[in-house]
Amino acid sequence: MNHTPGPWHVVHHRPNLYKVETNRVVICDTFGGLSDEALANAHLIAAAPYLLAVLQQIVEDTNEFLNVSSDADTFTDRMRANCEDAERAISKAGGVL
Repeated sequence: MNHTPGPWHVVHHRPNLYKVETNRVVICDTFGGLSDEALANAHLIAAAPYLLAVLQQIVEDTNEFLNVSSDADTFTDRMRANCEDAERAISKAGGVL
């Protein structure tokens, strides 16, 4: 199953209503009694494609290391880069990026 390609963006539509969309399609609307909560939900949803890509890369790199004899320095460098990507994904999900 495929999802709508990212990046997804949060757009303020009206009070307590945010849209998550790409340049071509609305993914969803988030709304609720608390504007901050609706916005936080929208950011978390909008980060989904990036979160998925980062997790896929972490799994791929880890499996490669476990299944193929890679040197430890290369693995450490790749894991460090993956952790940096994961931190960016967490920030994006929190609406920081």
